Amino acid sequence: MPFVSRDTRLIREGVQLLNRRLGKRWPFRIKMKKLNMSDSCNCVLGQLFGHYNDGKEELGILSVMPWDHGFNSSISNEAWLETIKKLGAHIQAERQRSKDNGPTVR
Repeated sequence: MPFVSRDTRLIREGVQLLNRRLGKRWPFRIKMKKLNMSDSCNCVLGQLFGHYNDGKEELGILSVMPWDHGFNSSISNEAWLETIKKLGAHIQAERQRSKDNGPTVR
């Protein structure tokens, strides 16, 4: 099994939670140039919900440690940026594949 860094593991948890609650298109709502995991309004939760604390409440992770989902300032902005870029590229590739395949004729 390949080594997975702590940050990568935690971000995966956060991505899965956001996908379940917001759908898979949430990465397009993140303003990449403003992303700052140390800023409660410009971190991932801040950008999606208005404020870090509002995001924790909406996601139901008030009683759990939010950092278990990568939502804290110890996770680098770069790690989240890389993940969000990959997610966005994956979503766009899926969309393009479905356009290329066209509607199914029965």
